[in-house]
Amino acid sequence: MKRNLHTKLSLIMVLTILLLIIVISAFLIRGVETFYIEEFYTQMQAFFGDPEISRELHSARRTDVRTDYALLGELLSVYSGRLGIVYGIRHYYVLDGETGAFLVGSETPEGGAFRVTPNVLTALGGAPGNSYSRRLDYMDVALPVTTADGNTYIIQILDTKQTASDLSSNLLAIILRTAVIGLVLSVFLSLVLSKTIVIPIQNLTRAAERVAAGDFSRHLGTPAQDEIGDLAQTFDNMAGQLKETVAQLEQAATLQKEFVANVSHELRTPLTSIRSYAETLLVGGSKLPEPTHQELLQVVVGESDRMTRIVQDLLTLSRLDGQRQSLSIESFSFRTAVESAVRAVALTAKEKNVALDLAFPSDLPRMTGYRPGVEQIVLNIVANAVKYTQAGGRVTLTAYTDDTRAILEVRDTGIGIPAEDLPRIFDRFYRVEKGRSREMGGTGLGLAIAREMARQVGGDITIDSVLGHGTTVTITLPLEDIYAT
Repeated sequence: MKRNLHTKLSLIMVLTILLLIIVISAFLIRGVETFYIEEFYTQMQAFFGDPEISRELHSARRTDVRTDYALLGELLSVYSGRLGIVYGIRHYYVLDGETGAFLVGSETPEGGAFRVTPNVLTALGGAPGNSYSRRLDYMDVALPVTTADGNTYIIQILDTKQTASDLSSNLLAIILRTAVIGLVLSVFLSLVLSKTIVIPIQNLTRAAERVAAGDFSRHLGTPAQDEIGDLAQTFDNMAGQLKETVAQLEQAATLQKEFVANVSHELRTPLTSIRSYAETLLVGGSKLPEPTHQELLQVVVGESDRMTRIVQDLLTLSRLDGQRQSLSIESFSFRTAVESAVRAVALTAKEKNVALDLAFPSDLPRMTGYRPGVEQIVLNIVANAVKYTQAGGRVTLTAYTDDTRAILEVRDTGIGIPAEDLPRIFDRFYRVEKGRSREMGGTGLGLAIAREMARQVGGDITIDSVLGHGTTVTITLPLEDIYAT
């Protein structure tokens, strides 16, 4: 991967430099040629458009020793500086006005043959010739001139474009030298740049491999303040979340195993009792005394009832674990709901000689929510308090509110809960004294159901207890159901 990425980045840099060099070279060379051509025709226009020059050319007259066209040649030689005449590059010619034959010039054509250009043909027709084509290897202007003797000649200035070609060649050589240096630098920079990108990616790859193997201990922690740094930070956050998720899944798997084991145990105990007593009834039959017969049947019925309660509590938890169903939301008196739950356990409390006290303010506000759920929460907590309070004890319910919540404290003078058991008191099937709790008819699910129902509506349940000095359960519920529409 490293070699491939390095190669790709280097190749991209090199190709980019080459493309830029080609484009810049094309523009510069064409620009030089265009400038030279425009400068040539501007120079020629300025020269032949000068009235003084025009007058001198047209006033040429034959003498005893010189022809008029020879005088034209001498005059052009005098102005060779203004015309930019350079040997071998730019020339002036004086041609016959009728045939276009060479008469005199700055250089004699090789072999005496003279090339008649389109501009010369135009001038032979009596008009100035100044056309140009980039495909030609020269540029020229041709102008018909009539001397004082009445003879017509063609003056031609021809440039071989050698200067423009030399400039382009020199410019191209400079560009090529610069390109070589640029390519070397681009390869070096691409290697440096690729390392700054590849190394974090390699670290990220190794970290991903460790995460895939279950190792969440290492973090990238890159100091880069760019997209790579953001990616590394995001990966660290993801790894942290995955670590938490895996831990939660492992905990859930452990709890599930414990739950299955507890359910199996809780159901096996009453089933064993039912089977044992049923076999006794089957074997003893009519030989058993009637009181013994009735006692055995009562045990079977009692164990069946306990199994029914376990199954019902499990179904309740299953519904709570699923998505919140559409509930009947209504406005109701919190005091009335609590009193309804207390009435349900009043008989049990009376039979155990446990006093139930209610301390409610007169202005306790109304609630909006699922009333049966609130009553079930209160019932589970109060029933638990009565169950574990000895005869002659007391269970006191105190209610009050703040701006958004209704708070109910259920305080008993019962046996209390050991400090080491408090962290798990809401776990499903958890009992402080397993044998004694089972004998008292508990399933170990009441507190779990109550807190789950409270949390589903945005509330909570907390417990404070001192062994041998009683327990205080605090139920907190929102006055407005957070899911109510």
